[in-house]
Amino acid sequence: MESIEQNSHPVTHSWNVTGLADLEARHLLTAWLMNNHDILDFVLDGTHNTVKITYDMLQVSSEQIEAALLASHLTLHTSFFSAVQRYMIHFTEQNQLDNLQYIPRWSRGLCDMEKAAERSPPCCSAEKRQKQSCYSANGEHASKGGILPL
Repeated sequence: MESIEQNSHPVTHSWNVTGLADLEARHLLTAWLMNNHDILDFVLDGTHNTVKITYDMLQVSSEQIEAALLASHLTLHTSFFSAVQRYMIHFTEQNQLDNLQYIPRWSRGLCDMEKAAERSPPCCSAEKRQKQSCYSANGEHASKGGILPL
């Protein structure tokens, strides 16, 4: 397995397929997986007819992997549970990509007044903490003069 870069987001998923016993299909799929540098690891399990792939979801999508499975003359299982599994793979992958675009407030950094307000002892009253805070009662930031996006 290759070393994982700091900006990569590896995920591992398994696909139920038919046709892994076909040597040509295995050869085509193995060639594609080995030539694609965004595929970090893979296991072809002919006993259970599964393909388990670890890939960088920022560089390759589950749809692209499924297209490669089909191009390799493999057939994705069409059972209800396999269809739900593929839907969940696509759904969670899209959610993870969407979440990577969101920067939570805690990672933006706090101004000095916010840090001081967080350090105040718990015995302090809410009014005292509000006075130490850099936010006014209506949500305006003292240093910027406007409301910060949440």
